[in-house]
Amino acid sequence: MEIKEFIIGTEKLEKYFDKEYSEEQRKIMFSRLKDMSINEFNRAINLAIDKCKYLPKIADIKGVLIEPNNPVTNKPEIEFIKCKKCDQGFIQYFKDIKDGKRVLKYSYVALCNCENGRKQKEMNGYRLPFITEVGL
Repeated sequence: MEIKEFIIGTEKLEKYFDKEYSEEQRKIMFSRLKDMSINEFNRAINLAIDKCKYLPKIADIKGVLIEPNNPVTNKPEIEFIKCKKCDQGFIQYFKDIKDGKRVLKYSYVALCNCENGRKQKEMNGYRLPFITEVGL
């Protein structure tokens, strides 16, 4: 990328965000971004306008290129069965831990042995123990 193309891109950002880079910021930014192709730089400028709340710095400009354009938001739905022991595969339990003269009650979560707990572990990758592993 040439300096002229860099100036055009940064001026576009400055106009949009109604702020200005200092001369020192521009020098540092150009030295760090000059190896980008002009197409990549222009794409980063446009994405920064879409995604940034404030005048973007080097990390913001490079960061918008790393983020996926169309993130996957549809997680598979889990159809839960009725279970008297759990709430959608999770069971909360408590342990008393002695701390000197005090007894502290700590809350923990384990997966139920039913189909709900197995689905939670399989689909969401939870690394929680099953209730049989903790002795419930």
